[in-house]
Amino acid sequence: MANFCDTCLLRLHIRQVTGEGEPGEELLKDSISITINKLMLNGKIPEFDISEYDLTFKENELFVSIEVLNCSTRPKETCSFSFAGTEKGAYIYKSTGNGEWQITDDYTLYLKLFLRY
Repeated sequence: MANFCDTCLLRLHIRQVTGEGEPGEELLKDSISITINKLMLNGKIPEFDISEYDLTFKENELFVSIEVLNCSTRPKETCSFSFAGTEKGAYIYKSTGNGEWQITDDYTLYLKLFLRY
């Protein structure tokens, strides 16, 4: 993840996976967001700490994703935000909130999840 903006707001999504393998219904009831400041590829990775939520999932598969809500910077400065994966694989995304899910064979993001059983 690289953030060359002063501030970006990111939201966590956890969704069901449909029979076609696409993201389905949202399972989170709360809007869980974090604010990150200027961040380079080799910087500290932002974390969503959801330990305060009592989340229990019964699904065998989950689709975990990150939505960029907005980014801002000082006037007359360039602002860009990007996700950078390291392994080839299916990359599922929406270009806009109302757009269709798209799947490409590109560099994917890997998320580390700590689960409690």
